[in-house]
Amino acid sequence: MNATIIPIKYVGKKKSQNDCVAGTDLVWLPGQIHVVPAILAAKFLKHPDVWADASDEVDEDPANIGLVVNSLPDTPDLSVERLPVDMPNLNGMTKADIVAYAQRTFRQDLDVDKKKDDLVAQVISLRNAQTTMGEGD
Repeated sequence: MNATIIPIKYVGKKKSQNDCVAGTDLVWLPGQIHVVPAILAAKFLKHPDVWADASDEVDEDPANIGLVVNSLPDTPDLSVERLPVDMPNLNGMTKADIVAYAQRTFRQDLDVDKKKDDLVAQVISLRNAQTTMGEGD
């Protein structure tokens, strides 16, 4: 895993956890992993009863990744500025919704018979490829 982005896993006891420390608007479900810039990961990791570094887990199973936040706001004051998250909560969608989202957003036909985790990973890969190529929405 790239050292400038860190996978953060929710290890808390609530049914879901909103980001209340780094201003990303991310929401975690139990065991869910989101990838964030290292500067934000440091904020999450100050609360080990809620979030943990999941680098080893992601290296073993990359399909376990949720949303990837790959940019910081223009202003360095992260307590005021919100990070852009331009994808819906894929883990909260049905497989049919994920397939429809991929078709609508990326013009890609995904196989609805695949596991949901695989579909989520494919959509994240499509978004990352689109961002890398500079073809954002």
